[in-house]
Amino acid sequence: MKNETGYTFSICIPSSSLIQENSLLEKTHKISWFARSAAIFGVRDILIYHDKKEPVLKNDLDTLKLLLEYLNVPQYLRKHLFSMREELKYAGILPPLRTPHHPKKIDVKKICIGDVRIGMISRVENNKTYLELGLGKDVPLISHQKFQNYKKGELLNVKFISKFPNLQVKEISQRDIKKYWGYQVRFISDLPNFLTENQYDSLNIIAKKKGFYFKDKKKEITSKLRTLKNIFILFGSPYRDIDEIFHSFSWSSLSNTYFIDMFPNQQTETVRLEEAIFGSLSIFNEFISENP
Repeated sequence: MKNETGYTFSICIPSSSLIQENSLLEKTHKISWFARSAAIFGVRDILIYHDKKEPVLKNDLDTLKLLLEYLNVPQYLRKHLFSMREELKYAGILPPLRTPHHPKKIDVKKICIGDVRIGMISRVENNKTYLELGLGKDVPLISHQKFQNYKKGELLNVKFISKFPNLQVKEISQRDIKKYWGYQVRFISDLPNFLTENQYDSLNIIAKKKGFYFKDKKKEITSKLRTLKNIFILFGSPYRDIDEIFHSFSWSSLSNTYFIDMFPNQQTETVRLEEAIFGSLSIFNEFISENP
C-alpha cells in the first residue's frame, strides 16, 4: 500500500542493530523507536539485512524481528498470537502505534458498514468461519468461495457488511484499503543481491556520514522520482556504514542509488541508529511532500 504521498517507503536496518544495547529493556526501547518511526512515516517494509561484519547473537535477531512484528499487530489480537516469551517481558510499557489498523476500543453498536479491521480466525465449525475482531464476540465471515480453506490463527483483512446485532464481515485485499495498514518485517540474507535485483524499480537512499549533501542531489533525485515510486532508505550498523560492511561490492554499478549525508551539520560525534531512522524519514518525508 502506498502512503498519502503516492510513494512506498521501506527501510533497511542491519541484523546488528542491537549490538550496543546490553539489557533486554534497552533493546526493547530501541526497537520501539524503529516501530514508531516506521508507523509515523507510513513505512511499508522493515527489511533486516544480514550484517556479515558483526557476530550477532541469535537471541538479538529473534528479539528484533519478534518485537517489530508484535508492535505491528493490533492490541486486541496480541494475546491470541503471541505466547509468554522472555523477549516480550517489557513490551507492555511501550507506546502503541495508534495507526489506522490499530483501532481504539469501540462500542460494538457503533460499528458501521464499510469499517475495516484486521481479524484472526478464531474457529471453523459446521462449514462456518468466525473471527476475533476485538469486539467481545466472534463475528462470522461471509465467503463466496464455498470451500475456502481458512485455518485457525490466520490473519485476514475484513470489511463489515452488516451492523449490530447481526455483524458479518467479508475478506478484502490489502490493495482495497486506502489507509496506512502497518508494515511488514522481512529478513534479507544478501543485501547487495537484493538491491541489484530491484535497482530499476526503486530509489535507494543510503545514509552515510561522508556522503553527498542531500541539498546537492535534490534536483537529480526529484527527476528519478518521476518514474520510481518505491523508496528504500538504508542504514549501516552502529559501527560501520553499509559500504564498509559490503566493501567488496561494486556500489557504483547500482542504478538509482545515492549515498547521502542526512545530517551535514551534526554537532555530535555520532548519530544513533534510531535517531538516524527517525531523522532521515522526517527529512525525506518533507522533501517528498514538497515534490508530489
